Amino acid sequence: MISLLLVGIQLTTILTKGDKLKATTFDVLGYYLYVPSFTIYDDCKDLAWYPEIEKKYNLQGSDFYQARKADNGNFVFTYYGGLSLFYLPFFLLGHIIALLSHFPADGFSYPYQLCIFLSPLFYIIPTIFLLRRFLLFYYKDLTVAIALTIGLVATNFVQYSTIDGNQTHAYLFVLYILILWYSRKWHLDPQLKTSFLLGIITGFAIFCRPTEAIMLFIPLLWLATSYNKWELVKNNKKHIGFVFLGGTLALLPQFLYWHHATDQWIYDVGSKWYFLSPYFRVLFGWEKGWFIYTPATILFVLGLWFIKDKDFRKSVWTFCFLNLWIIMAWSDWRYGGSYSCRALVQSYPVFILALAGLVEAAISSRYRYALFILTPILVIVNLFQHYQYNETILHYKGMNKLYYQQVFLDLSPSPLDISLLNSDLYLSNYRNYPVAKQFKQEDIQSINGKNKFVNYKITQDQHKNKWALVNLAILTKKEFWNSNLIIQVSPSEEILSFPLFNALTKEKEINTYEFFIQLDTSIATNQLKIHIDNDAYAGRLDNWELQVLQAE
Repeated sequence: MISLLLVGIQLTTILTKGDKLKATTFDVLGYYLYVPSFTIYDDCKDLAWYPEIEKKYNLQGSDFYQARKADNGNFVFTYYGGLSLFYLPFFLLGHIIALLSHFPADGFSYPYQLCIFLSPLFYIIPTIFLLRRFLLFYYKDLTVAIALTIGLVATNFVQYSTIDGNQTHAYLFVLYILILWYSRKWHLDPQLKTSFLLGIITGFAIFCRPTEAIMLFIPLLWLATSYNKWELVKNNKKHIGFVFLGGTLALLPQFLYWHHATDQWIYDVGSKWYFLSPYFRVLFGWEKGWFIYTPATILFVLGLWFIKDKDFRKSVWTFCFLNLWIIMAWSDWRYGGSYSCRALVQSYPVFILALAGLVEAAISSRYRYALFILTPILVIVNLFQHYQYNETILHYKGMNKLYYQQVFLDLSPSPLDISLLNSDLYLSNYRNYPVAKQFKQEDIQSINGKNKFVNYKITQDQHKNKWALVNLAILTKKEFWNSNLIIQVSPSEEILSFPLFNALTKEKEINTYEFFIQLDTSIATNQLKIHIDNDAYAGRLDNWELQVLQAE
């Protein structure tokens, strides 16, 4: 059922987006650039071919951060190249389709986008079944079914295995399942080929994302079931060499690329960490906190208490703690645009091991009915929020507590709700307040980026009313995506700013913007001024309305 859900989401997305489907954008572009650079264009140093591709397909929509100039003047890719090997078979399929059809065989036309977009599920679905088999070594069938449902359907794994599946997380998720499988296998039957595979898997994970080096703690701290762990290692010393050999071979392509592009065997792509003062808002913050937006993950952490009798307990405890700490310590703690904390998704197979311990304990206790009720609730809430996120109701970057409370389980937020993404001015029971003063202008007027199209004096005889509600109807003709409404109520110097583009607005249509302002009650007259912050902007104001709410 989990696989069918993921396939259904992918197919729905493909049908919805049609030929506008883009898989190789933003960060994914950075991982993908290796493939066309080496196969089609034979140019990874000058990237002379890229400006024309960007002009044609508009892949990044911002500065070209996916590559930078090295000291020798060559371009060097910002991201590691491991994902390019995951992409490669599907790139080749797309290339064949393009050559046999009317699409340009340039690495970025629709056949390539479609094949790359579909690629995660071809890796994920088989390994989900492998994860199930692995869990069944330790837990009962019902436990495994519930743990997989919570871990994979009640979390942001749904988002990062499908619609955003071309980022690192889905592919690394596969490697984490493999490291679990072969860690257990080696401790039951130590063989050199298993050691070599453990090295390959770990090295390849680092090749995708260097912080995944902590994956090595999983086999390192796995406990032997029959006799002392270190006796087992002592009796198989040469296996350590095979682990390092596998890891080195997996990382060799990255070293060769760096030397080719920069004349250095190791190149610092640049990252900053605050290990002594991590950002706990990664877990608890209203921006995109892991426990806030995907509360099922709280059960991941609670489950760590219930694996004390398992042979993997030390490896799971150590890995989970280090993983959480590293994720919280990165300087860009938001991890770009995301639903919940996307940087933890790849490690869910390890967390599910702990989750299953909690589930099994609950099933065998008086709390089993609570678990059976909680599981579908967590799934429904997550899938609902998954839909909200892809409709941009849950914002990819700017969430806050007030806005989240207003749109929780709401598919039809109002323009006033949307304003809370950028303003904390909100009167919850404003409908109970009578209107002390109302002004409405319905004359159509043109707007450009220089004129204050609203410049209105708000006078109050007794000047005691603090709250006012403003409503605007605006049609944008030019610069819809890059413009903001700027609002000031003089004499205050505070500025409100609202982007013209949001979850409710559409290009080339009349859009409604609504927001609260606060008046200075110490003076009789406040001046409301509104303009657009983009000099290139062009549009029109169809009407606007002001309601001053009478104080109680």
